[in-house]
Amino acid sequence: MVRYVCNTFTLSMLPLPSPGEAKCHILVVHALDPEGARQWLTSGDFVSAVGHEGTAALLTVLTGVEVPVQRRQIILQPHDEILIVQILTRLPEGKVLSASELKQLWDEGKVQILLVCVR
Repeated sequence: MVRYVCNTFTLSMLPLPSPGEAKCHILVVHALDPEGARQWLTSGDFVSAVGHEGTAALLTVLTGVEVPVQRRQIILQPHDEILIVQILTRLPEGKVLSASELKQLWDEGKVQILLVCVR
C-alpha cells in the first residue's frame, strides 16, 4: 500500500483497461476535515504528488504538516490511498490559484479534502 497526497484525481491514475478489456476498481471516498487530514498525514509515510505550490501551502496551513511540492505521475494500485484537495467550482481556463486564493475558496466551502481508498 502506498499513501499519496495530490491536488487532483483523474481516471488516468488507475490502471486502465486495454481495448476490449474491462476493469473494475472500487473507490471508497471519505470527506475529511483538517484534523482528519492531519491525522492521516501523520499516521505514516506518504508520497507527495502535489504539483501546485498553492495546494501544498493550503494543506500545510490547514493541517500543520509540511506537504512538499513534487509534481509526479502516479498509478494507483489496490489498497493505495490518496488524499486529495478538490476544488468544487469551475475555474477560468488557465487559472492557477495562490495559497491565499485557495484559502478563500476553502473559507467559502468551495474546497474539500477527500481521502480515496482503492479496493
